[in-house]
Amino acid sequence: MAELRFAATVSAECKLVPEAPATWAASLSELRGQPVVVTITKPKKQRSLQANRYYFGCVVPVFQEIWSLGRTRANPGAPPYDRDETHEVLVQVLVGYEDGPLPGSRVRKRTSEMDTAAFARFVDAARELALLQYGCVIPAPGEQWEAA
Repeated sequence: MAELRFAATVSAECKLVPEAPATWAASLSELRGQPVVVTITKPKKQRSLQANRYYFGCVVPVFQEIWSLGRTRANPGAPPYDRDETHEVLVQVLVGYEDGPLPGSRVRKRTSEMDTAAFARFVDAARELALLQYGCVIPAPGEQWEAA
């Protein structure tokens, strides 16, 4: 059976109050008498499309440009980093890894699983890296580029 997911609120009496009670009841009735595992998580606010566009449309292209110049000088003929490779390097350096399923294995953390605050900290860290490491100012969302 597929996983069932329902939105609910915990009442003052510590009872679950489903947002769609009829669907909740119908789904539970199909499981009558069967053991189940219940997992409760608080919803997290996902980053907005605007935040995603800013990161992939402003921050990532700046690093692509910076790193393309470096690769050209260090290794002529090396292809420039594409969008996904640039994102991968930024996440590896700024977010890191967590323990994987096998002893000693590591898995890169994913920005898609970050809440809005964690993603904002990641983007700020990328902007700070650009400034401190390369002397490049990436404007904040809504700021205009200054004339060179």
